[in-house]
Amino acid sequence: FVDDFAEFQRNHPGYVLYSQFEVVTVVVVQTQFMVSQLVTDFIEDEAVNGIVSDAAHGFWHSSKDLLIISSTYSALLACWVPGLMTYANGGSAEHYRLHFLILFNSMADECEKHGRKVDDELFGNVVDFSEAERVGFTQAFITFWTNREDPRSQAELEDAAGALLKGCQQHYRSQVTRVKKISGVIDP
Repeated sequence: FVDDFAEFQRNHPGYVLYSQFEVVTVVVVQTQFMVSQLVTDFIEDEAVNGIVSDAAHGFWHSSKDLLIISSTYSALLACWVPGLMTYANGGSAEHYRLHFLILFNSMADECEKHGRKVDDELFGNVVDFSEAERVGFTQAFITFWTNREDPRSQAELEDAAGALLKGCQQHYRSQVTRVKKISGVIDP
């Protein structure tokens, strides 16, 4: 596998942004087109701005492995496109932290390449109601700005990260339905 992976990286330079093969294993991939769609110069009139992040369970052979995708709406293609994809061997906060940290770094690099300001709002995200995803996002946000020597305290960065996250309405409805079904079995 290691030789095949090294050959893949030689044949596709720049596609694998980050890989880590440890207890927490991730392989993060992105093309130049993908990152270019994450950083745009305009705001759409419709409610399609920003990033939606979610993990696909059951995509890989092992049921614990996830495909984490952060997508954005492409006005050019008139559809949602992946901006960053991560293979993860689990769904811990650390798996999500690595995904989001690479996302933030790639977006910041793209902004700086085009002389655009990097600010908090750039990283706004719609996520499901996973605690690991929320914690991973927050930790990545704190790490990102700390690495850039941002003067805010950790508590201020944590508050700023929380303000950037929005819950996915579909996941919320699913949770309400699930709780509603089990409430018949368990007394309130």
